[in-house]
Amino acid sequence: MQNKFHKHHALVFSLLVALGAGTVPGSGLAQQVATESASRSLSGEITSRSPLNANDGSRYQRFTVNLQANTAVRFTLNGALDGSFTLQDSNGMVLGSSFNSSNSNILVQEISTGGRYTLNVSGKNRDSFGPFWVDIVNLDVRNSGAVSVDSEITGSLSSSSSFNAYTFNVTEEGRYQIDLMSDDFDAKLKLTGQGVDLEDDDGGEERNSRITMFLQPGTYQVRASGYSNSSQGMYTLKIISRPLPPGVSFQNGGTLTPGTEITGLYSGGSAQTYTLNVPRRSLAVIDMKSDDFDSYLELRGNGVNITDDDGGDSLNAKIVTPLDPGAYTIHARSFNNESGGGGIFTLKAELGSGVMPAGSRTIQPGFALAGQVPSSGRDTIELRVTRAADYTIDLIAPGFDAYLELQGEGVNESNDDGGNSLNARISRYLEPGRYRLTSRAYNSEDHGGYTLIVSEPGGRND
Repeated sequence: MQNKFHKHHALVFSLLVALGAGTVPGSGLAQQVATESASRSLSGEITSRSPLNANDGSRYQRFTVNLQANTAVRFTLNGALDGSFTLQDSNGMVLGSSFNSSNSNILVQEISTGGRYTLNVSGKNRDSFGPFWVDIVNLDVRNSGAVSVDSEITGSLSSSSSFNAYTFNVTEEGRYQIDLMSDDFDAKLKLTGQGVDLEDDDGGEERNSRITMFLQPGTYQVRASGYSNSSQGMYTLKIISRPLPPGVSFQNGGTLTPGTEITGLYSGGSAQTYTLNVPRRSLAVIDMKSDDFDSYLELRGNGVNITDDDGGDSLNAKIVTPLDPGAYTIHARSFNNESGGGGIFTLKAELGSGVMPAGSRTIQPGFALAGQVPSSGRDTIELRVTRAADYTIDLIAPGFDAYLELQGEGVNESNDDGGNSLNARISRYLEPGRYRLTSRAYNSEDHGGYTLIVSEPGGRND
């Protein structure tokens, strides 16, 4: 969180520090030492002589600071002490604490009324001791207005408003990323303007929001809020431009040539649509990858209706299935086409040989087979091995959590999630012989189509 709040101006305050210029480390008493903007920090040390917190046995040191009204202040703890902050008003009411924060050495607090406040620096536990210093900085808090591209601001949500609204101008079409980050609440972000209407909850890291979108020139509106209407606290809003890769050209639709990777641009809403022509029965491997959004693939045609979300690496989509000759339609979009925006993606289809005939009940190494797990729960076929070797058997099922069983010739092995995503994989040495491959869903109530691939070492499908 420390690097989020880099915009600030000089803080004018007075410090009342324990025992004045001759401070005795660890004292919890306070005496006024007048300072103005020339001083931006205070220091101390937690020792065995510091006052005791009766609730957990930790030690603390207390400071009094004069803070201006209508500001937001960041306190940062530095030094050897593993500690946290508590800030109280003149009546002793706790306004904020960093004890349970993921970053306990930072406390950010809005100050609505000017006056004297008590800052308590405490060790995290009974064994926390050491010297420290505290940097105190005013933050540039903006809860509305215009935001420049390639900049960030600090804002705050309070009980009086469930969201803050901003605007920004795009002068050149391109890819833009908007981040809403908070340690205080679950962030939610909304982007509108120029025909765009998108929102996101957890598209960034942890509970932060992120929208990535290819935007046309014009004015856009950003709404910063929390997932709950009662969310309160500080946040950072950042808008950056993300240059396109050099020499990139987009193919947004049309014919997808097998073996050729294309780059597309998804702008949210409707999917980009492509046609894949399959000249002969083949094993199709279709990969969609993006660093900007969660990829989602749909494959339709000739009785095929397959979808995939995370069948590839990370959040990328991948469909692997035997296809009969014919024309197929591929839809490429994000997992939630109304959330998180869009961006750049790559798409590639490869057609391989080594596919067992439709309806086959046997498979051999180097081949793939399409099957169906019935509502009764399982489908068993025969694997014929003619030479001893290490083999890899993949069960790919986009519609359910795949579970694979291998039995025969003294072998009895099973696997649930050994492959990508929720797919199953068994890799082992097999002697020549006949084996039973049973495909089913981990949840006995699930069923649907699957693809089985037996890879031979150094050969096809390896």
